Amino acid sequence: MVRRLTLSVLVCLSSIAIGQNLSLGVGGRASNHWVENNEAFNFYILTTNTDTLVMHTDQNSVKLTNGLSFPIYIRYTAKKNYWIQLNYGYETWRLGITGSTTPTNYAVETAVQEKLNDNPPAGDLDDIEDAYREDILKEKSYDFESFERVQYNRLTFSFGSALNKRGAITFYYGAGFDFYTRSTLESYQGLLYENKKVAYTHHILEAMPKLNAMLFAPFFNLGIEKQNIRIGLDFSFFPNPVFGKHNALNDNIYGGYQSTQTNTNKSQLIKNIASAGVSLNYTLFNQNFNQSISPDKKNVLDPLVIGRYRQKPKLFQFGVAINFPNLHNSGWSAIDDFELDDKDDISKYSDSLIQKEDNYLAGILFDESKDVLDYLYLEKIDDEQRVIDDELQTVDLVTTVFLDWGNINSIVKSPKLSAFLRVNPHELFSIDLNAGYQNHTYGIRGYETIAETINEETTIQTKKVVYQENFHELSLGLNAYTQMQINNISRLGIHVGINYNLWFNGKFITESGGINDSELLQDFHDYNTGQVDGKNDPKNSEASEWKGHVTSEEDTDKGVFTKVDYYNYKYRNEAETEDYYTDYSPYLFNTITSRSYFELRFGIDYYIENLKFTLYAERSIGRNQTMYNNLFSVGMGLALFLN
Repeated sequence: MVRRLTLSVLVCLSSIAIGQNLSLGVGGRASNHWVENNEAFNFYILTTNTDTLVMHTDQNSVKLTNGLSFPIYIRYTAKKNYWIQLNYGYETWRLGITGSTTPTNYAVETAVQEKLNDNPPAGDLDDIEDAYREDILKEKSYDFESFERVQYNRLTFSFGSALNKRGAITFYYGAGFDFYTRSTLESYQGLLYENKKVAYTHHILEAMPKLNAMLFAPFFNLGIEKQNIRIGLDFSFFPNPVFGKHNALNDNIYGGYQSTQTNTNKSQLIKNIASAGVSLNYTLFNQNFNQSISPDKKNVLDPLVIGRYRQKPKLFQFGVAINFPNLHNSGWSAIDDFELDDKDDISKYSDSLIQKEDNYLAGILFDESKDVLDYLYLEKIDDEQRVIDDELQTVDLVTTVFLDWGNINSIVKSPKLSAFLRVNPHELFSIDLNAGYQNHTYGIRGYETIAETINEETTIQTKKVVYQENFHELSLGLNAYTQMQINNISRLGIHVGINYNLWFNGKFITESGGINDSELLQDFHDYNTGQVDGKNDPKNSEASEWKGHVTSEEDTDKGVFTKVDYYNYKYRNEAETEDYYTDYSPYLFNTITSRSYFELRFGIDYYIENLKFTLYAERSIGRNQTMYNNLFSVGMGLALFLN
């Protein structure tokens, strides 16, 4: 796809030389969506006691919102007012589905009969039965909200024409299509559901409809234009934007067991999406081409006017650039010392624990455990006092979070803003020094299991979580360029370079039912980054609560370990260790050294006038002792020379 995109951009840009006008600018777009949701959606889910609940949605249970989009665009206008335009931007979509869970009709009727037997009715039987049903449904019904957020790259191609070109206000109309590609490896998912009788609540998430990784939407637009400003209306249609049928195959746990089952064959929830939006474009750069110059004028014009790039570039140039690293982002969360030499060891440990009927580690329950190197487990042991049945009782709590060790599941990067100073010792060779800023967000999938023990009776609930961290990145880069002339106004080249990047902790965001919705993740974040009340402090009190950290405290109640550590301690214990926790302190993210890294860069450049368009790739090097390794990005950029 990248190769085709590069070829298309180069062909479009090369055609400028025979065109009338080239415009470059930025825009904004706000949209409203209408979701076709004609059929209810329901399926069965089992509780801890293998009772069956029915999950329901209503006809108006789906909401779709997306954030504002701020695309950049290139518009080519022909001599007869026909134009074509290419936009690039990115949007974050949120798909929300609401509903409730209720007992099956059989369970409700059984409960009604039990009440009638215990309390023989003295009045109208039908009224009493209806009252009992209402009370049972009210007591045993739980509302839920499932949601996911997806960041899309949005590439728009449109064409059209302008009317009354000579007027002060120009009317335009056009048509085209939007092509959306998901820029995260896995979308953010969340669930608000408080029924503790469902042991694996994340199975509800897996069974819900998901937005497709790629969307295609035809559209038409119209509006008015005055000088450098365009205001218009867009109307789009998204056919089949969601694979909306119940997806029970996604909720398999280890051994092929499913906790959800389809309740109806007509379980399609979302069919189509219609969208209407308001767009605003502002032209930053406007260049006319192929205007004839009389022989008399050529004799008096400066050669620079006739052909700027017929002369050598200036020795020193400076400017600003913006990079969009959203065509592809990936990374690896495994640390070298936590990896296993043999991937098959994972299934060996999981199978052994299952054979021993040891379900303490939730990670052994999922098929995905065969696809990653290992899991990093976080654990917290605590107790609290609760009033239960009018008595004050002690509740023993064991909270375990295991992170999906392997691919970083979601990576979102903001556009990178930078300033540069460029030196051109030769017309075919250049170097530049640049400084930039970018915001990074990384999400690692995990599962939280909370075991509550009251009077020697234990209940367990497992839910899906996403451990997300945010960082501000400052970078210093050095690039070497080579280029060749295409014609009087354009050049084509490549560049290689290296960046030094330094991260600073951003805001740790917690969302109910979604990212970081775990007290243990908040504690681990403070421990990992060395923060207290938002300030970096390697000797903070939070670190002293984690076992394995060098401390004189004895009341540590939290720890980090792997599946192998647990298995060896529980069933081998060859070293006769006191516990299965490992020392995680060498891998903490609380020093400048751990938060900095080098990055190699390669790019293809196209120059026209004082603009440079770039398609680039960047990859981190020498970074394998943190949770964020082997970072790789592909994106495109725009640079403006200011002199």
